[in-house]
Amino acid sequence: MDLNIIQPENDAVFEIESLDLPAIVTDKLFIASQANQVDIFALDNGFQLNFSENIKLLFVSKLDNLGHSQWYFRVIDENNSFPF
Repeated sequence: MDLNIIQPENDAVFEIESLDLPAIVTDKLFIASQANQVDIFALDNGFQLNFSENIKLLFVSKLDNLGHSQWYFRVIDENNSFPF
């Protein structure tokens, strides 16, 4: 599937449907990333996975008016080399 989002000129940010992503989901992601030798970094409002020097996946959250965490993801592919 190619959603045409991994293009530097597109720079799209996509909303994840579920609110308040459970901590176990992010914990498992950190474990799976380390097991697969993918660099993962905690950010103030989420985390970033570095698949290579030029390909990154960001997951960030923002509190809505009701205090729920709304999560978003963004793909950065500086060389426009992979479909997503």
